[in-house]
Amino acid sequence: AADAGASPPTHVQRLLERAGLHVFHETVKHRHSGAGNFVSVTVSIHCEDREQYEAAHQALRNSPDIRYTL
Repeated sequence: AADAGASPPTHVQRLLERAGLHVFHETVKHRHSGAGNFVSVTVSIHCEDREQYEAAHQALRNSPDIRYTL
């Protein structure tokens, strides 16, 4: 995979950018779960319409490394 070895925040940003979305890089945050099994990534994006919003979620859900999107 093109993102092999990429950090979770970088992986998320790349997936969203490949889907044609503008990522506000200054908003990217992440934190590890208490047990260290998961990483939560928070990012802000700009969507022109609902279709772009749905495309963002689909791009993330298509990745086997991502469990949930909100």
